Amino acid sequence: NPHASPAKVSAGYPAQVAAAHPPIAAAKPQAEALLAVDLVQASGVDISKLPSEHRRLELHTVSNADAGGFSSVAKVGRAHQQGIFEAWLPNEQLRSCVSRTAFEVCWSLSPSTSELDVVLIPRGSNPVHVDGSAVSKDQPCPLQHGSDITFTYVSASENKLTVFLHLRLQVLAAVKISSAPPRPPPTPAAPQLPPQPKTMPGGGLASSPNGVAAVHPSSTQQADT
Repeated sequence: NPHASPAKVSAGYPAQVAAAHPPIAAAKPQAEALLAVDLVQASGVDISKLPSEHRRLELHTVSNADAGGFSSVAKVGRAHQQGIFEAWLPNEQLRSCVSRTAFEVCWSLSPSTSELDVVLIPRGSNPVHVDGSAVSKDQPCPLQHGSDITFTYVSASENKLTVFLHLRLQVLAAVKISSAPPRPPPTPAAPQLPPQPKTMPGGGLASSPNGVAAVHPSSTQQADT
């Protein structure tokens, strides 16, 4: 309206802008983590030189995930924590030995006893060990505060099982993990290997019959898992 007073025009303008651009809702703060995994050892990495945020991975529950009867589930793997796995395993060949979803940690907290039930469930194609024992894919394994979680490969040159990533479960809250049933003793030896593990042309990686990746020191390529 060319005859409208400047006061009326300026007074109406902010209301029009507000209607067209409603305020953005603030992001919901993430709940404090109950559990985390600390980096103990990673092949070729000096942990003391990593920033503090790369030495610990807090486990936060994933929305709309099947927790298998537990109240919370966190997924761990290259697809979920890409940046931290790149920091842990700068060697792309070793990093590709960790599946996109390597394992899940599921837990439930009893409100009456403040006890925490925690299990690890491997989801990837590469083996995961808990406290020295291999855990079968999709099979839950009880965890305790301080449980060691390791990833391994079979060295083609030394023909033995080698740990390239070592994590340790930490309980961050003032809760007690419920007693877990006894676990079998740690596996003392590497899985049976063929006399001469196959490698890809140029010294790459190949899978042994037991599903464990064979690694040659000079290898530079590996199929992603």
